[in-house]
Order: sequence, then structure tokens, then C-alpha cells
Amino acid sequence: MSTRYAGAVALVVFAAMGLVGCNAEPGGGKGANSSAPPSTIGEPVPGEPDLVCTQCLKDEGNVGKTVTIEGEVIQQCPASGCWFRIKDASGEAFIDLAPAKLTAQGERVGQHAKVTGTLVKKGGQVRIEAQHVEFSPAKQDPPPAEKK
Repeated sequence: MSTRYAGAVALVVFAAMGLVGCNAEPGGGKGANSSAPPSTIGEPVPGEPDLVCTQCLKDEGNVGKTVTIEGEVIQQCPASGCWFRIKDASGEAFIDLAPAKLTAQGERVGQHAKVTGTLVKKGGQVRIEAQHVEFSPAKQDPPPAEKK
């Protein structure tokens, strides 16, 4: 399969997920829950992760390892919160919440996320199947020092 074809297929799959809602249940999605979304989802993963980085997604030899990464949520499943993408200084990562039956309820774009999960390869892409996620307000850069 050519790279161009594979890229087109991946684009169609992501578009379809957004349109059909990633198997969203009735009543899910934005506005369905009037209470504040939880700041932590999933169960903590015991022990230390094998890797702590976003760069490790670029090495397919890391598939199957436990990883913890942190970054800003830049995109989120608009229907049911079954996935999101985060970005840090070294790149972007796709976070799949569905295998663990987790959802990122509420608007998470712009928030900081710390994700622990397993690296997997699906559709030619290395991604993280999350087991535990901690959300916090976006990290702010300190204000610049005033000149005297």
C-alpha cells in the first residue's frame, strides 16, 4: 500500500470517527453532564512506567511498553470524549481512551494532561491506549520580569 493511500485512509477513518461519534451512547457528549468533569480518569497504574516521553512513539520497538507523557490537549473527540491528542515540546500523541472504557468528559482542549498507558500500533500509527489520565488547568508561562 502506498504512503499516499495509507494517509488518505487514515484521514477518512478519523473523519468518520468524528461524524459517527466513536460509538457514543445516547445522552453523551457536551452538555450531558451538568457537574464538573473529573480531573482524573481511570485507575492509577502501579509501578514505574517503562518510558517517560512523547518521542518514544516514533520508535515502533517500544510497542507494548508502558509510557507516561504530559502535554497540552490540542484536540478531543467531539462526540463522546473517547480520544484526544496532546502536544509537548517533542511532538504530538494520539490518546485512545475507548479500550479502557474511559471518556474525557467536558471540554479538555487547552488543559494539561498527564497520561499513563500502553503503546500500541493501530492503522500504521503508534498511539497510547490510556489507563490513567490526570487533567489540570493549562500550564501558564511565568510573566516576564519587569524592566527597571
